[in-house]
Amino acid sequence: MIGADELAADLAGTGVDVFTYVPEVLPEACLVLEPDQDYLIDGDTFDRSTFTGRGVLWALVDLLGNEQAATDLDALLTQVLPVIRSSEWSLVAMTKPGPLNNGVWLAYGAALTITNPNVPIV
Repeated sequence: MIGADELAADLAGTGVDVFTYVPEVLPEACLVLEPDQDYLIDGDTFDRSTFTGRGVLWALVDLLGNEQAATDLDALLTQVLPVIRSSEWSLVAMTKPGPLNNGVWLAYGAALTITNPNVPIV
């Protein structure tokens, strides 16, 4: 995802796998960083040298049962949220946590909508 390399590297410090694509097989816990709707929007800098980037960060854990999965997801989020806060990205919204099924895998997680107003034009 354009402009998210540094965030992905910082998120790797949480100790879980970070993917910039939706993997076919999920590890026990992982983060998936992918573009969102309105992925790149014209920036508001004077020289229009940046875009506002918008992405979704999926925080996913193994669905071992809702109670354990909810505990595991909360633990993952307590590691992830400070990383987002200390980056150029901002948390805009988060979906209600729950079971997720993309037709290939089943996990428990939540989608965090994030934005960055300073994605440079390469």
